[in-house]
Amino acid sequence: MREYTLQDDFNIQINDSTQMRLAVDAVLEEYNNLCLIIQENAWKYRSSVEAEHEDIWE
Repeated sequence: MREYTLQDDFNIQINDSTQMRLAVDAVLEEYNNLCLIIQENAWKYRSSVEAEHEDIWE
């Protein structure tokens, strides 16, 4: 990892903590996208159940 802290062609310095955060984000991106899809589907399902059974929620 240390060699990546050197300056690149654009003279941008990246420290270890930023580099680790980017690595974690890259790994978790697919997981986070899946969680968002599950959450959206859950809200859609809840809305459909509430629409079918309005008297239950009152």
